[in-house]
Formats: sequence, structure tokens, C-alpha cells
Amino acid sequence: VLAVLASCVGTTIASAGEVHASPVGLLIFFSSMYFEATRLILTQKLLGQYKMHVVEALLYISPATFVFTAAAAATIELPRFKPGDIRNPPIEPFWVGIGLTCLLGCLINLSSFLVIQRTNVVMLKLLSISRNAGVVVSGVVLFGEVISPIQACGYVITLIFFVVYNYLQITAAQAAARATAAR
Repeated sequence: VLAVLASCVGTTIASAGEVHASPVGLLIFFSSMYFEATRLILTQKLLGQYKMHVVEALLYISPATFVFTAAAAATIELPRFKPGDIRNPPIEPFWVGIGLTCLLGCLINLSSFLVIQRTNVVMLKLLSISRNAGVVVSGVVLFGEVISPIQACGYVITLIFFVVYNYLQITAAQAAARATAAR
């Protein structure tokens, strides 16, 4: 628990000075966190308690995901479209891009479900947080992006405690395996 909290503290430190809060933005943020947590817990129940296969769980969850995503896109994106954008898209391989986006979304959901099935929801969230920190660190190292020393400290803390969490999980699993073998 402390490793997870320390990783959250690192993420908070990394975002210092970057937050421009508004009431609507905070409402959307907290709603997003609540609904994502609910979705992840229900997914974990489907995969664990009901012993569903990953693809089977995707078949149950994907239609609802499509409906809510389509509703959000229709509300936010559709008003920006010009009538000719569908027939003559601004980007030439438009439908190829849409198809690749759908494929990548499916693969991301599939890999997320596999992580949840093999570990748990907390591990998925920590992977997501550490991936984001890794992207920023690689941007700094490879592309010369500029971050403040406080932000760098936050990203390093996040990555270190992600490793600590994994180490603790592995040692706990090894201890449980030894205890089972000793019986």
C-alpha cells in the first residue's frame, strides 16, 4: 500500500505547476476517475469471479463502450464537421486511419484485460502511471524536452516505487509458493 501511495505522491509532484483547475474540469476529472474505477472493478469481477475468457469479456463490454464513446463523439466532435468532411476527408487515408484506430483500441482493451486477469486492477493503474512517466522521461532523454527539477523528481519517485511495488508483489508470491510447497 505504501508503494502505491508513494507512486501517487510522485505523480502529484510531477504535475506540480501544471494544473489549471476549473469547476467543470474538476467535475469531468472526478467523474472520469469514478467511472473508470467502476469499470475496472466490474471487469475484474467478470474475469476473476465469473471466470470469463478475455475475448468473451470484451464481447460484453465493447457494445456499451461503443455507445458511450459514440455519444461523446457525436456531442463534441460532430458539430465541428463540415458536411463535405465525410465524403472528402481532410486527411487522405482517412478510413485507414479510422480502421487502425479501432484496431489499436481493441488491442489496448485486450492487453488491459489480460493484465487484469493475470494480476489485478491496481497493477494496471500502476502500469499506466509508470508508462506515462516513462514517456515523459524518454521525451527528456531522447528529444530534449524540458521539465523542471521538481517534475523530474516526481517522475523518478513514480518509477522507483513502481519497481518497489513489483518487487514486493514478486517476493510475496514467492513466499506464498514456498509456504504452499512446505505443506
